[in-house]
Amino acid sequence: MIGNNILSRVSCIRERSYIRIEEALRREGFEGITASQGDLFMILGSRSEPVRISEFVERTGKAKSTITSNLKTLEKHSYVFKVRNPDDSRSFMISLTDKGRSVLPLMKEISEELYGIIYKDISEDSIRLLSHILGKIETNLSS
Repeated sequence: MIGNNILSRVSCIRERSYIRIEEALRREGFEGITASQGDLFMILGSRSEPVRISEFVERTGKAKSTITSNLKTLEKHSYVFKVRNPDDSRSFMISLTDKGRSVLPLMKEISEELYGIIYKDISEDSIRLLSHILGKIETNLSS
């Protein structure tokens, strides 16, 4: 079947990207952060107020248990802190600490560098097409 290696290629791209991200973070002295937690930093960095756990789930598509585990690790390393949700005292919201905020410029720099590597010598039309096709695959898997 044509394209029967797509999943292994996507997996390989993800793994190689994660290795680059984590190496760059360690080089700059940021320990305890994995590449899969990068989207949590970006969500927190885009907001001035605390973020509900459910928003992380909605925006990343990851399971609540995965988000909770990642946030516990980030809290252990003092990148985030929890506050009670004022609308529901049974739940918490998450904010960045100063240490967590200090990671954001590096995360942005790493992302820009990585996208430069990923899209090197690929036209904008090809990038749009690839994004469209991957979106369709994602939709197919969600049905």
